[in-house]
Amino acid sequence: MDASIAGLLAAIIGALAGLVGGYIAGRQQSQLEYQKWQRARLDDLNKEIRLAVAELARKLAITTHSMNWLTWRAEKQAAEFSLEHLEAYDREMHQNLPEIASAFIVLSALSESAAGLMNPLVQEVYNLDVDLAKAGASYREDPATSREAIASLMEDAWKLNHELTSRVAVVLKNSLV
Repeated sequence: MDASIAGLLAAIIGALAGLVGGYIAGRQQSQLEYQKWQRARLDDLNKEIRLAVAELARKLAITTHSMNWLTWRAEKQAAEFSLEHLEAYDREMHQNLPEIASAFIVLSALSESAAGLMNPLVQEVYNLDVDLAKAGASYREDPATSREAIASLMEDAWKLNHELTSRVAVVLKNSLV
């Protein structure tokens, strides 16, 4: 074979090897960048889930605190308990419950599993509010019986408040993507 042809073939083979090597290196770099992007996206989503759980937990904590305060007053400050306490509680719930619903919707959009884990707690808050509303509904007609019914829910309110802490910890451990 002629030396010029051999040189030309070597140059062509070298050029092809360079192109193939460059393509493979570029493809590997592209795959690495895509994997980094996917990890960053999952990190961002997990951060959003954590924030949504924290926001829902904050709103639930505010609400359970109001429930605890009302039932404690009915139990421990029976003589001072009044319609004003019930009306203040009602105003708080009028504000808090829609905020809980909206925070739960946001969490549901981000993580079905986290929402599923938080849903029983949200339902317990709603149920206790209904029980408190029923207990307080007859306050004008029979303050003593109504106050006693509210006071009888104090243990449920305290239990719910304590469950909130443990439930949120479980959700944060088990609901990330």
